Amino acid sequence: MEFGITFSWMSRGMAIRVVIVDDSPFTREVLRDALSRYPDIDVVGEACDGRRAKAMVAELRPDVVTMDVIMPMVGGLDAIKAIMAQCPTSIIVVSDLEADSDRMSMRAVEAGAIDTFAKPSTGFDRDAADRLADLIRTAAQVMVKRRPDVPVRNAKRSSYGVERPGDQPFDSSASSPPASNSGFVWQRVRRIEFVGIVASTGGPQTLRRLMARLAECPNSKSGTSGRSAPHLAPERCFPPMALVQHTSVGFAQPFTSWLAGVSGISIELAREGRRIPPGTIAVAPDDVHLEIRPGGIAHLHRGPKLASHRPSGTLLLRSLATSFGAHAAGVVLTGMGDDGADGALAIEQHQGVVFVEDPKTAILEGMPRATLKRTKKAIVAPVEEIGRLLLSESEGQGTR
Repeated sequence: MEFGITFSWMSRGMAIRVVIVDDSPFTREVLRDALSRYPDIDVVGEACDGRRAKAMVAELRPDVVTMDVIMPMVGGLDAIKAIMAQCPTSIIVVSDLEADSDRMSMRAVEAGAIDTFAKPSTGFDRDAADRLADLIRTAAQVMVKRRPDVPVRNAKRSSYGVERPGDQPFDSSASSPPASNSGFVWQRVRRIEFVGIVASTGGPQTLRRLMARLAECPNSKSGTSGRSAPHLAPERCFPPMALVQHTSVGFAQPFTSWLAGVSGISIELAREGRRIPPGTIAVAPDDVHLEIRPGGIAHLHRGPKLASHRPSGTLLLRSLATSFGAHAAGVVLTGMGDDGADGALAIEQHQGVVFVEDPKTAILEGMPRATLKRTKKAIVAPVEEIGRLLLSESEGQGTR
């Protein structure tokens, strides 16, 4: 599948090959010097605009590209679209969050970039370099293929922007999704009162698909007489939800605004002491833990990081287990590591329900697989099917 696959650096036992794209010579020098500290990362090329970036990626076939978004000639957004159409590669958007580049960065993720990284405003110190290096290592493990919305002659089509060798993309129109035990779900899902969602690398693309399914909330119900019942109020379409999405500091607000805009759902940053109503999704702010207290009240705090994460998905899910018990639901989606796994276990121990994205269809399978190792009764399904199952709760709540 030469048109669609890049191969993991780990499988080759070689350094990760990186191309840096930025119109600023100083920024390129800073990034190059910072990444040169790591023996497993090799900067193989630099480009000053999107036009040169496209040619360089096609020639050098790097594992990862760091991409600025606002550049002369051909900007980062157009370059990402072209690269994903011609030579799919893991791309990290490196943005300074100025001149509206935060919104541009989210558009770049929508176009196919794997993740975002904010240029540190106080200088590129060792901590920032370590975070970018870790993000590059994660991005290098994603197998990227041609974007499905870009028409390319003789290219295979799929509903996903990434895949791994040997995996078959899930067809959301199929009646029986792979690895889904959704027949078990119906009796359990009707009792959900609050949902916690955890996602990391690949989360924006995955969450967009989940929100698209939630946006299909039924706007009418049929009564026993066969006549349509009154429309369901939008706020009663699905239970209140809270979301932890791992992002670089500075991106929580643009990510939230972008997700709300592309989905049409009520999605907002969580606020301390605010009750999260049905039909609303509250997103954990930058570098702050989000917990949910009884009654659906958001609690924000800057406690210690949990397994290197703040916000922590595990902390969110544990709070739901404590506050809602058997009426809590946890959803663990794409990402590296195991954030959310122990929290999912807590929900299961309180007789709540856990949904895990099918590792075979996840952009990165680390978090789903870790959760499946911790839990015993998790419901495994592709993300669109998880959205459908969560919506089945709305059918039960709509008449309450």
